[in-house]
Amino acid sequence: MTESIISSDFQPDRLVKTPGGVVFFDSENRNLGLWASDSVEIKTSFGSHGSDLFDPVDVVANQLDVFVLDQSAHKMVQFDAALNFIQDIPFNIESMYPSQMAMDSRRNFYIFSPETDEIYHSAGLSGQFNLYLDLSRGLVGAACVSDMVINHRDELALMMPCNESVNIHARSGRLIRRYALSISDPIRILPLKQSWVAVNEKGMIQTLGSEPFQLPLNGQRIRDAIIVNNMMWVLSDKGITIYDLVPTP
Repeated sequence: MTESIISSDFQPDRLVKTPGGVVFFDSENRNLGLWASDSVEIKTSFGSHGSDLFDPVDVVANQLDVFVLDQSAHKMVQFDAALNFIQDIPFNIESMYPSQMAMDSRRNFYIFSPETDEIYHSAGLSGQFNLYLDLSRGLVGAACVSDMVINHRDELALMMPCNESVNIHARSGRLIRRYALSISDPIRILPLKQSWVAVNEKGMIQTLGSEPFQLPLNGQRIRDAIIVNNMMWVLSDKGITIYDLVPTP
C-alpha cells in the first residue's frame, strides 16, 4: 500500500477483504474506497439517499457483499464487491442505536446496541431483529463491547476491555469461555485457525490464553487488522503490512 493511497482527504480506519479486492472505510469522512491498481477509488459520499452514508460506524464483508452499519440512519447499507449500491436494510426495532455488527455463516447479523446493553440477531438480510443477548443481566459482566466477531464455527467473541476480557458465546448465546486480556487498550479481536487473537494500536498481539508479543511496526500505529488466509493484514497510519502469525497450540 503506497503513500498515495492514504491522503489528506481519505484516512481509512477500517478495511475488509472481498473477492474483488480490499475495501477501505473512512468513518470520519463517511467514505468507502476500493483498492485497485495501486490506488483507491472513492465510491460513497455523505448523505441519506441511495449509496450515501449518513453516520457509518462499522463495516463487514461476506461473500460478494459489503455491509455498512449506518447508526443514526437506523439501517444497514448493502453494496456488491465493486461497491455498487444494492439496497438499504432498515431495522425493525426503534430502540436500537447500534455500534458494532458481525455476520455468521448463515448470513445472519448480530448487532450490539450500547444504549440498551443488548445484542440482537436477524434472520438473514430481512432487517427483522430479535433479542439475542441481554448483557445487563450480569451473565457476562458490565457491557462495554468494543469489538465483536464470529468465527467459522459461528462462535461469537465479545471484546470487553472494561473487564479486561474476551467472552466467547456459542451459536445459542451460551457463554462457553472467558479469556483474560493481557494487552492494554485492545482494538480488535480476530479469529485465527482454532484460536483468537487480540491486537492494540501499538502492535501488541495476544493469542488468547498465551503471552503477548510485539509486532515490528517501526513507529506505526495500528488502525485496524483482519485475518486473510491465516495472515494478519494490518492497516496503520502509514499503509498496509502483512504478517504471518503462527498461533500457540
